[in-house]
Amino acid sequence: MFLTSLSSNAQELKKKLRGTYLGTLPSYYMEVGEQLLEVDDAQVSITFLEGNKVQETLGSSNQEGVYRITSESKTAIIIQVNYPNQLVYEVLEIRKKEKTIIRKGFYPQPECKLTKTS
Repeated sequence: MFLTSLSSNAQELKKKLRGTYLGTLPSYYMEVGEQLLEVDDAQVSITFLEGNKVQETLGSSNQEGVYRITSESKTAIIIQVNYPNQLVYEVLEIRKKEKTIIRKGFYPQPECKLTKTS
């Protein structure tokens, strides 16, 4: 008889770091064809759920995906989030001590800082 270890689930965030983080994505400009359009600032909410799930609300848009921890140090955790119908992973940096997230925006979106609320 032999034992096998099945670890199909990736490492989850510790319970104290799970919860909801809120912030504001600053306004930015985006080139569409020959026009330069201004995108207004928007509220961002990221909630880490059990089972490596994450829910993001950006303005009135809501999407759910799965995350995986790509690296961890004493002070920070780097996470990749995969949302359905999105070709590129979203990268989040959780700063443990401050309980904040730096959301790395896709070009031309700027980075934004979110603070843990619950």
